Amino acid sequence: MLISVEKVIYILILMVLISVSLGVSIEFVTFRKEIMKKNTFNKSFHSVIRHFSR
Repeated sequence: MLISVEKVIYILILMVLISVSLGVSIEFVTFRKEIMKKNTFNKSFHSVIRHFSR
């Protein structure tokens, strides 16, 4: 009984992780398209690089 419950929980966690990663990637693509429309993509990109390089 415990084995089957653990398998179900594991599958649920996998499905949640996959759906979250897909949603994040889709949101990132749409977000990047909106930024590129505004032509501020390079500025934000460089500011992010500066922020992480500190």
